[in-house]
This record gives sequence, structure tokens and C-alpha cells, in this order.
Amino acid sequence: MFQAFNKHHQRGFSLIEILVSTTILSFMMASIYTMVDQNAKTNRTVTVEDRDFLAGHIALNKVEEDLSQIYSSLYYAGRKRPRPDDPPQDQEQQATNALFPYNTIVDVPAPIIDSEDKSSIVFLSSSGRRKFEDQKQSHFLWVKYSLKNREKEADNELPQGEYQLIRQTIAENIYSPNQDWDKEREQIVLDNVKDFVIEYWDTKRKKFVESPKELDVDERLAPKGFQVKINWLDRNGYELSALKVIRPLWPAFDTLKDELERRPKVDPNKAADPNNPRFQPDDEEGDGFDN
Repeated sequence: MFQAFNKHHQRGFSLIEILVSTTILSFMMASIYTMVDQNAKTNRTVTVEDRDFLAGHIALNKVEEDLSQIYSSLYYAGRKRPRPDDPPQDQEQQATNALFPYNTIVDVPAPIIDSEDKSSIVFLSSSGRRKFEDQKQSHFLWVKYSLKNREKEADNELPQGEYQLIRQTIAENIYSPNQDWDKEREQIVLDNVKDFVIEYWDTKRKKFVESPKELDVDERLAPKGFQVKINWLDRNGYELSALKVIRPLWPAFDTLKDELERRPKVDPNKAADPNNPRFQPDDEEGDGFDN
């Protein structure tokens, strides 16, 4: 009796049940595939956008690395100011060459900061590194940032900017006035650039200015801060922008005040000391220095 009952209830799925199950499974697989494909596309899009976004910030970080380590002897010593009655040899010693137009009061040459326009800068930095261990190589190097016109690629359908941000360096013979940047290797820091602007902090006017020539001599050779802005295009043609305020790693130091504290002023009622031409009683500013 048990066997007869078991045989009576042993039967498979009907054709309709199989078709319904297959249809439901197909819809589920299609939904899962669509979800996975959409997630993959989103991941690719976000990765590309992040890569373009990070490229600009990596370039800005490279500029910060060089500018924050800018070198000038005027950060720690005052500028030597020659008097008209100084001997000719003392007048000539004020400048090593065109790249080092001034000396400090401790006779250390001060390098220039050159800027042809608001998108270029040439300066001496201490951000260099030795290429080989235990070699006589300095960490000082001249650095130049500038914009270069970008050659349009005819077969490239992606949005293309007008410029490339270029970095060049000179690490050998840094005291030589014969610099030829046209012969130096160009390193592309950022592609598809629309604009690159460097501004300089003016401590007197309390604002950033577009050219170091707007600063006085001491701040022109030893700037207190920079503001760098980059605009560039991503692969979708959207304009991205990044701005950073950069301060040199040198601590804020008043070289004039330090010199006044280290050396006593000359009594204006006494004759000038010929052995100390830096302090004369006819000082117009009354700061103990010649003008």
C-alpha cells in the first residue's frame, strides 16, 4: 500500500512550471547584469575623473615643493647697501653677476627671482636631490616654471587645453650667468592647462601682486609668500581649478631689526667710524644703516 501511494505522487515539473521559472531567472540575471555593468561604467568614469582631478593637484604639490624650499640669503641676513663714498672695489663686490645682484652684510650672494609674465617664474631652490649616493652634488638648483603652447592632436577627439605646464631645472654651475633654458630638458608637469598664475605677497599693501617687480628690493629677492592658481580641462571638457597659498619654509625673520640689536648705533654727535661704514651718523632713516 505504501509503494502504491509513493508511485502515485512521484511526478516531475510540468512544462509551464519550467518556462515560468526560466523566465523569472532570466529577468533576475538581466537585472544583475545591468547593475554590474552600470557599476563598472560608473567606476571607470569616476576613476578617469579622479585621475584628471588628481593630476592638477599633483602638479600643484610639485610647485609647492619647489617654492616652499626657495633659497635666498636675505631670509637670514640683511642686504648690504653700498654708500656713494665706498671704495670702487666695495661697490663692485655688491653683485656676483646678473643672477646674484646683491650681497648680504655677511657677504653671501642673494639670487634673483625672475618672472617674464604672471605665468612664469625662475628661482633658486634647495629642493634638489643627489642622483648618486656620496657624490659631490648640491641640493641647490635653478627651477623654471612656464606655459608652453600645446600642439593640437588631430586624431584626438578629447577636449584639449591650450597649454602645458613645463618645469625645467639647472643643477650644475648654479653661479654661472650663462643660462640657456632653451637647451634644458622640459618636464611636462600638467597637460591641458588653460591658465597658470603666480602671485606674490606684498607685506606693505597686505595683498598678492602679479609681479615681483611690484615689491621692494628685499621682498623681491626674498618673497614672504606665493599664491598659485591652475585651471585645466578634464577628459569631459569640464574646467577644473586649484588654488594654493605657499609660504617659504624659512621662518619669519626681521634681518634689519636683528642687525640693529647685534650692533650698537653710532652716536650722531660723534664722528663716523671709518672702520664701520655700515653705521654712519648721517643715516636719514635713523635705523643705524646707510640708505
